[in-house]
Amino acid sequence: MTDADMIEAMARAIGPSFIGNRMPDMSGDPLRKATPYERRRIDEAVTAALAVVQPELDRLRAENVELSHREKVRSEAINRALTCQRELAEEARSVADLANKLFDQREEYLSGLTARNAELSAENARLRSALEPFASRAGRYDPVDNDDGEPDWSTAAPSIRIGDLRRARSELESGHE
Repeated sequence: MTDADMIEAMARAIGPSFIGNRMPDMSGDPLRKATPYERRRIDEAVTAALAVVQPELDRLRAENVELSHREKVRSEAINRALTCQRELAEEARSVADLANKLFDQREEYLSGLTARNAELSAENARLRSALEPFASRAGRYDPVDNDDGEPDWSTAAPSIRIGDLRRARSELESGHE
């Protein structure tokens, strides 16, 4: 409300107290019956009253501006917080989706590892079975007598060395799988 609007509203409110003609005005405008002298007295009284309350009005207007600014800042902060909350929720959904995909891939990976482990265990068993005859022949040449480089003459393949037999036995005894 401007000062002029305030002066006009106050003049309408106190006007009947200053007007000598007490007959009601049918138009609803109490200032319509005022003489120029009465109108001047009303305007002077309103201006004087406004001068008294003007500092408080100015303070209230400034406070209103400050409160409006604070509310705007608060609203912006709330909007930023809500935006961050929405973004975090979206990010959490993305992380959850990724975790679910990784979990599904983990199952596939583990089943692949289990199958590979079974293949390697079977291969290990075959190799151990193949080494068994050599390891059992190593017993013929105990104790170690610096003869690891000598051929095993008890076989049809003298290219097999006594040390080869001992290494086969050692591997089987150590239980490497």
